[in-house]
Amino acid sequence: MQTVQTRLPIDQTRPYRALEMRLTARGWSLALQAMHFAARHHQGLRKDGRTPEFFHQIWIARYLLSIERTLEHPELTVTVALLHDVTEDYPVTLAQIAELFGAEVAEAVRLLDKTSAGPHTRIGDYYQQMRASAVASVVKGVDRMHNLHSMTGVFAPAKQISYAEEAKELVVPMLNDAAHAHDHQAPAYETILRTLARQIAATQSRWRGAAQPA
Repeated sequence: MQTVQTRLPIDQTRPYRALEMRLTARGWSLALQAMHFAARHHQGLRKDGRTPEFFHQIWIARYLLSIERTLEHPELTVTVALLHDVTEDYPVTLAQIAELFGAEVAEAVRLLDKTSAGPHTRIGDYYQQMRASAVASVVKGVDRMHNLHSMTGVFAPAKQISYAEEAKELVVPMLNDAAHAHDHQAPAYETILRTLARQIAATQSRWRGAAQPA
């Protein structure tokens, strides 16, 4: 007899429940609301075809909790991390985010959404705007950390090189500038930058000599 394998809904998985418990213990009602809202939209799989899509947001939120004491606005930052892809990937508007979670959250989500400024926005301008936000800049740094962490075995070598190069040329300078602008959470930026430096170096070392992306 053939066994049919089924996937658990994201809200029944251990990582989801563990994060939910940690947010509840802190009394972070806004972050909990964001978690439940985002999970209802992120129902697909990541590019590896196996990992639930929302595990990306959970990973970022859990990392932010590990550096919580270095953040200026810890609950707000986790809230934005959980919501950072919903307007870019789903039919959710910034007006809805503002109504449900407040203008400050909506503005940080806007800065993280590559589609919010239109198709002709230069990638450099996207990062330039983000460095002014203590929340969006940190979320973007950890977002890139997880993408670099999870791309091995999923992206072709050229794509991995390109992703690491973008991190080196755009994400790292943005984080350095943000660290000067928001010096109260400089330790958070320093931690993220150290990790990104290791990831970039490892990627470049792994694919040294491979065909460069066109």
